[in-house]
Amino acid sequence: MRFIVSMKIKENKYEEIFIADNKIDAKRIAKRSNPNSEILSALWTYK
Repeated sequence: MRFIVSMKIKENKYEEIFIADNKIDAKRIAKRSNPNSEILSALWTYK
């Protein structure tokens, strides 16, 4: 499934799309690829 993960570094907010099995995995992958970011939300998205 595709998830849009919203993240924040300092005052900059941005989103990235991740492929994961579930929402928890999407947040884990996002944190691993962006270790300095704070995860705000993860939402399932359509193609």
